[in-house]
Amino acid sequence: MPAETTTLQNFIGGQVVQSVSNNKPLPVINPATGETIAYVPFSDAKDVESAVKTARTCFDSKWSKTNIKTRIQKLMKLHSLILEKLEDLAAIVVQEHGKNIIEVNSSSNMLTSRPKVLF
Repeated sequence: MPAETTTLQNFIGGQVVQSVSNNKPLPVINPATGETIAYVPFSDAKDVESAVKTARTCFDSKWSKTNIKTRIQKLMKLHSLILEKLEDLAAIVVQEHGKNIIEVNSSSNMLTSRPKVLF
């Protein structure tokens, strides 16, 4: 029996939210198998406007007032979290784009080879 197909939502302002447009979800197709691996919102300009407005509010109220050392620490934490999940992320890219794992790993090596800035 096939696994249940995940239906994803938009992630705006740190929260999972329904698409404002309420359009029918789009299937994400594995090009190697033709299998539907997930459904994603068919977001439109209203969704983009909502995301941009929320991002601007967050930037103006929080991020722009955060000192550089804290910003760097948060970005380094994000970098660490991405590295922790790199194999999972690579598997997703293989499924949704049809790239082979060697090509995906080669691209992801750019993430791991970037120098770290320390203050």
